[in-house]
Amino acid sequence: MKSIFFFFLILVLPLAEGCTRVDPGAVNRSLSRALPAAEDSPLVELVPGAAAAREPLSGGRLISSGLEAFASRIALADNAVQSLDIQYYIFREEDLTGLLLLQHLLTAADRGVRVRLLLDDLHFRDDAGLLANLTGHPSIEVRIFNPFLYRHSLGPGRLWEIFSDFRRLHRRMHNKLFVADNLAALIGGRNIGDEYFEANELLDLEDLDVLLTGPVVPELSDHFDRFWNSIWALPVSALRGFAASPENLAGTRIHLAEQIATPRAKEFRRRIDDLSRKRSEPPMTPAATQVIADPPCKLIPGQCQDILPEFSRFDDLLDQAEQELVIITPYFIPTREGVKHFRRLTKRGVRIRALTNSFAATDHKMVHAAYQRYRRPLLKQGVELYEFKPSPQYRRGRTRRRTTEERVLLGSSQACLHAKAYVIDERMIFIGSFNHDPRSMHYNSEIGVLLESSELARDLLEQFYKLSQPENAFQLHLEKNPQGSVGLLWKDGKEAQSKDWRTEPQTFWWDRFGNHLLALLIPENLL
Repeated sequence: MKSIFFFFLILVLPLAEGCTRVDPGAVNRSLSRALPAAEDSPLVELVPGAAAAREPLSGGRLISSGLEAFASRIALADNAVQSLDIQYYIFREEDLTGLLLLQHLLTAADRGVRVRLLLDDLHFRDDAGLLANLTGHPSIEVRIFNPFLYRHSLGPGRLWEIFSDFRRLHRRMHNKLFVADNLAALIGGRNIGDEYFEANELLDLEDLDVLLTGPVVPELSDHFDRFWNSIWALPVSALRGFAASPENLAGTRIHLAEQIATPRAKEFRRRIDDLSRKRSEPPMTPAATQVIADPPCKLIPGQCQDILPEFSRFDDLLDQAEQELVIITPYFIPTREGVKHFRRLTKRGVRIRALTNSFAATDHKMVHAAYQRYRRPLLKQGVELYEFKPSPQYRRGRTRRRTTEERVLLGSSQACLHAKAYVIDERMIFIGSFNHDPRSMHYNSEIGVLLESSELARDLLEQFYKLSQPENAFQLHLEKNPQGSVGLLWKDGKEAQSKDWRTEPQTFWWDRFGNHLLALLIPENLL
């Protein structure tokens, strides 16, 4: 095996050396910091509590609707007068929501608002011309975090880099953060793409954000600055090897204007406008708030020697539960140590309920392959497990049925759980980008907020109750079969008309066979 690997290197290395490689240390970029809170910002009136930056408590409000989540981002962009600091794992510039948000960011920059946009490189396309061209605006800067350093060569150079620097490249900046005028911030599980905001006719992602005001916002801005000023945050122009120009920016303005004038874009804007007219801004709920965020050094092997990343000890937070722990996570790989930890909690009387995706609903089959080995141990420890359905009742009518060809290529799921949230003892909640799996714990950088508020806890529990209802989720049980072995039982529907499944619901045998094969082949610690 080693001889084959070295033979491969001998073939690839000469080709890789001829490719263009970016040197992070040689790239010129300026340091910048979050601007002080703009107390004359319209956000003070738009978001009740936004002026409370000196008060001991912050303010928070949950946002579960995808449409409202997008409207909130547009409102923050449209009312900012000083700064917009935006950090995402995925930003799909070709999606309708990506195009609309870019248009609003450009309009804000035209008003003199400083826009800093920081994106992870894994989903950044080298042909992402709109994002690159926007940097021709004097008030807009786009940086890419933890980039592939071989550019303009998706063949040998990129392949060589994956093999030679895998320990760095498989770690990704998974943060999601949107800060306006250092007064208001959105944090949660959503990236920028149509499926997160009810704009994709084939798929809805069920997600959560929390809108924040008060003293927690400058703290979030400080975390943004740490990533923005890292040596591994490179200007997009350095990666694309071009200098932004007024001509390119002018062409982008024309393209954006054309795209937001399409019938589909107009219909989506009408839905946003209707929502804005019908709802009034509810007040923010006061809460003692703590930011839990990994440092950027977590993404660079060997750089965090004296710092223990926050999410590698996330179990310490869950240990605070005395009565009940509720978990909402799309990807659930508790690990053997995690199962032991849950056992300790249940033994001392803590009720644990967890909602994750069913195999038919998940968008990451490999993760489900690892999760499935923990279902029986968790159920034996008394953990209550719910699995989100691919077509929950409350979502029907929002997405269209897939054609046979689409089901073959994309699967049958019309909805997928993507929210990442926890409720502890009905008094404390956590919301952020953290998935309950080894990747989030040890490799990706994550960010979230812990809010102490029984009112917000009740709001989040209402979301859990809705999502875990029989028409929206399967509940798992252990069942002893006639042969004496213990198997899994999925309850589907209300008790009176319950349908029982003894294999993964709404799947075919070849799906289940492939999933078991993945479970044998994929290293769990990389998921």
